[in-house]
Amino acid sequence: MAELDAAAAAGRAVQRAVAAGRPCPDTAVVAAARRRCDELEEKVFVLDEKVGELHRELIGVRMVLLEWSQAARGHQLLKF
Repeated sequence: MAELDAAAAAGRAVQRAVAAGRPCPDTAVVAAARRRCDELEEKVFVLDEKVGELHRELIGVRMVLLEWSQAARGHQLLKF
């Protein structure tokens, strides 16, 4: 979350610079905002892959549980 806060702060800095009437914001501020966004995109991509992997694993677990349920109780649902 710290990375997200830093990216948001960098974006706000660029927004304030533009709102202040400067036609071209400080290149260091823009570069920092761009760098933060690029870093976050990379992290989100990795997170998305991990969430997809978790989703596939959970589907596999569900399939096994359904098979066990059918074998043990006919076609009844598992009750916890």
